[in-house]
Amino acid sequence: MLNLPQPDIEEPDELLIWLYLLIDQAYRDELFLSCQRFSNNATPIFRDVELLTTFLFGQVEGFRTQDKIYQHIRHHYSTWFPKLPTYEGWNKRLRAALDAFSDLIAYIAAYIHGCGFRFKGYDIVDSLPIKLARGSRSSWACVTSEIANKGYCDCQSEWYYGVKLHLQAAARWERLPIPKLYEISPASEHDLPPWRSILLLQENQEIYGDKAYVDHPLQADLAYWNGVPLNIPHKRKKGQPYLPLFKQVDNTNHSRKRQPIDSLFSWIEEKTGIQNASKVRSLSGLFLHIYSKLAAALIILLIVNC
Repeated sequence: MLNLPQPDIEEPDELLIWLYLLIDQAYRDELFLSCQRFSNNATPIFRDVELLTTFLFGQVEGFRTQDKIYQHIRHHYSTWFPKLPTYEGWNKRLRAALDAFSDLIAYIAAYIHGCGFRFKGYDIVDSLPIKLARGSRSSWACVTSEIANKGYCDCQSEWYYGVKLHLQAAARWERLPIPKLYEISPASEHDLPPWRSILLLQENQEIYGDKAYVDHPLQADLAYWNGVPLNIPHKRKKGQPYLPLFKQVDNTNHSRKRQPIDSLFSWIEEKTGIQNASKVRSLSGLFLHIYSKLAAALIILLIVNC
């Protein structure tokens, strides 16, 4: 497992070395299974570890698009990566490495959860819109129609075309929550269905969700069979002018416990720009956008907290 010193984030060269060592260790432990080439071709001169390192280094450094990341590496680190392929070849290999990015997310998340942080003992679930088109453009957008469609973002009061990123994160004391599980669904899909099967596999873990997760039969099944309390806010019944005082107090406490995931989403957007997927032109490009930015966010959390 990982045993790396904390890097000095103000020094890009040291950060690049540290990131290379991190990904190389992850590759040796697990990622080689998702990058393994089952053919007679020789080992490429530009290794998979170098591929992942260059792309994620650019993400962590704040570059939002693949062409800018590539140009940054080519202009400033060409001596570090003398076998860097052309942009087209580099980009093609990135799209072929989607499973490696997904496995890297799970690898880093598992490591962070084993670092001994002060967790509060419960998880929070919520969704974040990933927008391929906004406003009037959302009506005729058709990119990645295999999974993306038109939906409404309540928090920003706008229609958009895209998908939802669903996150389950472990709450911590005085810190941002740490992502544990994620799921991707069409923008129009309700928040609850993507989590039904996942929630039913969990045991002895208290979970907080918003009103979208109101499902009393699911709550009963989770509590009885899995020992998992699914906490959701109280809703007024039809014709009920207001909630009883004790339920209002419960809702206030519930909101306080859920608030950190809103902070986490805002932080991920600030650091990676994950919500803006307007330059995506293919399904593999969409998954690469989401996976790489989520991986970059976890790497930054690892740097800041470990």
